[in-house]
Amino acid sequence: MYEKETVYKEDILDYFDALMVSTKGEFNDEISEFKNSINFRKVETYDLRTTEKIISAEITSLNSFQDAERVKAIFFLNNGKIVRSNIVTFDHEMRFDKHDDIIVSILNMDASTQIYTGRMTVYNAFQKLLMYNIYESGKLVENAMARIDAGANPTSGKTNGCTNWYLITTTYYSDGSTTTTTEYLYTSCSGGNCEEQASRGSKINCGGGPWTGGAGSPANSNPSFPSLPANGDVYEFTNANGEYTKYQFDSQKGIWVVIERILPPITIILEPENYPFLMIQWPVHNQKVFGADLFTYTYDGGSGNWNGEPTNVVISPDRPISNMTDYLKCFTSTQSATVTIYVDQPVEGSNDAYAITWGGAVVGHTFVSITQGSNRSVFGFYPSTDETSPTSPPEPSVMGDDSGEGFDASISITISGPILQQILQYVINYNATYDLDNYNCSDFGISVGNLAGLALPDSYGSWPGGGGSNPGALGQHIRSRSSSGNISVNKVGGNAPTNNRNCN
Repeated sequence: MYEKETVYKEDILDYFDALMVSTKGEFNDEISEFKNSINFRKVETYDLRTTEKIISAEITSLNSFQDAERVKAIFFLNNGKIVRSNIVTFDHEMRFDKHDDIIVSILNMDASTQIYTGRMTVYNAFQKLLMYNIYESGKLVENAMARIDAGANPTSGKTNGCTNWYLITTTYYSDGSTTTTTEYLYTSCSGGNCEEQASRGSKINCGGGPWTGGAGSPANSNPSFPSLPANGDVYEFTNANGEYTKYQFDSQKGIWVVIERILPPITIILEPENYPFLMIQWPVHNQKVFGADLFTYTYDGGSGNWNGEPTNVVISPDRPISNMTDYLKCFTSTQSATVTIYVDQPVEGSNDAYAITWGGAVVGHTFVSITQGSNRSVFGFYPSTDETSPTSPPEPSVMGDDSGEGFDASISITISGPILQQILQYVINYNATYDLDNYNCSDFGISVGNLAGLALPDSYGSWPGGGGSNPGALGQHIRSRSSSGNISVNKVGGNAPTNNRNCN
């Protein structure tokens, strides 16, 4: 007996036994046929980009797939246990023997599908169609997936607990365009009325939909983080459904923050309340969605997975200021001046710390102007890169020219020359570090405003992974104020004035 057969045969057989128990006998015939078709002498293992491995085995004969060029069984090994399985078929006219390479590249969302031309089809352990991909010289030209109606809930009344399943097929053309078609597959039902429903229609499937079957022995459902982590340590976890999460330890916050997610189709189906923004009927390959969790998700048509990474919410200035001393050189401490704090809110008139749009996350901006006579300078505090997300570490800061920028509310105060001198020194010696949670553009604006005597509050708000001062809350505070004495409040908004420097 071959070594790999010795190692994995018992695990695979135990998995099938557990699968029969978990499905309460509803699919015993299909499971038995699957089990008896496996050639245990042709077994290989491969590492995935998640924490899982797959066991790949040849299938000798399955009645439903006799016309396929090659039929493979894949078993997902999670924390030493097989947790789910698939049947994969290949149909092609070319001579090809690297079927496992294709499977691994697709599961890893790796575009390198060799030079394969043909069709790869994936079924669950009960021989129900999940998806298929068609490739031409390694390029994805068509893919289809079993999906529910993204806008529908299980129907009520006599059909309560039933879900309609459709095959959503997308064709990709050389000019970058796509077309999508929808074909009804069947209706899956669960609960005590399933048999009654099945008697009324030939396309009623008891026991759940295609993506909800196939689980065997459960893996750990929750991550077990290492003790005494150091700042920057990484921990990876994959649950039994294949949902992968990468964490990084933030010693300043004392928490593990999520820095990457891979969500398989079953996660979206089972947890629609957590990912409503991914309940899309016709996603296309490489489509991006900006989530309310401040992650940017990219759809992989080959696997059906959504790959999520933290959204960059703050970018560097369009017009960075290289020398603040020179930028402010026209002001003198012998005269009074006016300081204005401008706030561009994520949602005008709301204390929301951020907003999600089709273009990404919007967090707003807080910035400052100083006016003295005919001289005026407008500026704000920024990160030096375009890669600031709620999970990113603090980074070097830079000042930016914000003249002409839009705002929703502002507050101004007239100050004396000595107070102006304090503000100029503070601005010239601005904090060298931009920290989204602890010192951002709003913290800078609040600090300048309070040096001027505006008594601005902390203006805290939260976002996924943290929280801090923000333009939404600060803008609402300014809106609550009234003009009085040497303080002027603008609740209408507009555009900040341009710079004007009349000195040598």
